[in-house]
Amino acid sequence: MKTIGVIGGFGHETTARFQLQLFEESKRKGTKQNPDILVHLVPIPKRIEKKLLSNGEGIENYFPYLVDSAQLLEHGGAEVLVMPCNTLHAHIGGIRENVQVEMLSIIDESVKYLQREGVSRVGLLATSSTLNDGLYSNKLDQVGIAYWVPNVGDQRELDGMIGRLVDNMQEFDDRDKLNNMIDSFHQEGADHVLLACTDLPNLQPEHPRVKIHSSQDILAKATIDYI
Repeated sequence: MKTIGVIGGFGHETTARFQLQLFEESKRKGTKQNPDILVHLVPIPKRIEKKLLSNGEGIENYFPYLVDSAQLLEHGGAEVLVMPCNTLHAHIGGIRENVQVEMLSIIDESVKYLQREGVSRVGLLATSSTLNDGLYSNKLDQVGIAYWVPNVGDQRELDGMIGRLVDNMQEFDDRDKLNNMIDSFHQEGADHVLLACTDLPNLQPEHPRVKIHSSQDILAKATIDYI
């Protein structure tokens, strides 16, 4: 099997869970050996991270750190790269230009998954930066999948929630707030929701009439399929 290189650290609990998902998916598929995984936790300065999560600004400051991480993993023997963070896929084109190995896209894999599942309408829960950069909207428009995004107030609340998850400081009612946002999508006509932020599954949201899809789960399955 090919060696997987994980560009991680956004946040650390999410990266650790992604590693477990890779092992679980490999076991589920009955592979003859455990996946070979290299992980690099990118040392992003807190001031840069906070600026992006709080204000949706400064994503360009991440680029040199991501390229350094990708090249470090490639030199270490990684044969395919993955990054369990939707927002930072704004830089995937630039990262790919600076390495010689394949890099899977969590955006592309999630959209392909929704197509395979026959999803025609989906609510998107993501950072403001992911939505503003059109990382999903452009792809969903191309394949004809209708989508909803949170209203201004809910999006502000969601950004704060994601920031707390990254810092592992979530509040006791964050899960209820997330479930309420999912219910709002349902009331608007969405019967599917995509957690287009890899930190949100840590809250384990649920809804009796909405199927919730995790972009991180999708990336883990696509990665094991690839290797």
